[in-house]
Amino acid sequence: MSVFACNENESSETATDAGGLSDVMKTSDDAASDSATDTAAPPVCKEGRRRCVGSDLQLCDDGGWVLLQSCLPGEWCDVAVGICRALGDAGPDSSRDAS
Repeated sequence: MSVFACNENESSETATDAGGLSDVMKTSDDAASDSATDTAAPPVCKEGRRRCVGSDLQLCDDGGWVLLQSCLPGEWCDVAVGICRALGDAGPDSSRDAS
């Protein structure tokens, strides 16, 4: 697919002739490949939502993200339920009986 760009003389040339695409001129194909390599965006702050940042459990209130709890050494932050758990604790599903 050819992408055209205008140079200072207002003549059009292909992106390869112009030296590539600028960030504002990326095609949808370029944007799709970029989003696949980007890291996930942090969760949007909505009041009552919790998130884990490293070993810190944070809560969103009307002023933004605030520290709710710092997990202790030997604990991990479980964002699914918004609590700190012991390293050996895999959550409530791990204690279910297979029968």
